[in-house]
Amino acid sequence: MKKTLTLLSLALLLVAWINPTRFTLQPESRLWIEGTSSLHDWTCAVGQFGGAIETAEAAAQVAAVQVTVAVQQIDCDNGTMNKKLLDALKSKEHPFIKFELTQAEVTRPGSPFALNATGRLQLAGASKAITMKVEGKDLGLGRVRYTGKAALKMSDFGIDPPTALLGTLKTGDAVTVHYEVIAAR
Repeated sequence: MKKTLTLLSLALLLVAWINPTRFTLQPESRLWIEGTSSLHDWTCAVGQFGGAIETAEAAAQVAAVQVTVAVQQIDCDNGTMNKKLLDALKSKEHPFIKFELTQAEVTRPGSPFALNATGRLQLAGASKAITMKVEGKDLGLGRVRYTGKAALKMSDFGIDPPTALLGTLKTGDAVTVHYEVIAAR
């Protein structure tokens, strides 16, 4: 009997390892970009984005992440700025921004938990590895909240920071992408 229980336990562990838990991003998730210019700071919100997160046994044991943003879904609440952004991101040639996790390391277990996450960001036709700190919290009922931010330079992706008014208004090269993602089984 003891041998049977041990084999059954091993089989269940193997099934959990082979079949990770899949979470999908929920509509209340938020993603926004903050930057600076020679005139004022600015914020652009992402209207809709999609993706999934796969975890091992616990929400902190992230095994895979995929997020896709349609560039057309980014709204700076200013028509001129929206057009400049679409042009800068080469939206006609590259209509999507994609992130795919390559590695995640738990730095603080429990709830809330913390991760160091590294992945590939595809933006405006360029692909670059980025690393970010992620905070997570198990919300219960199969829901988890992941929050964090990633500091980027547009020039690292071959993007010329937008200008306006014959170059008198200049956007800063550095931007910060913030996210508050709610994921559910």
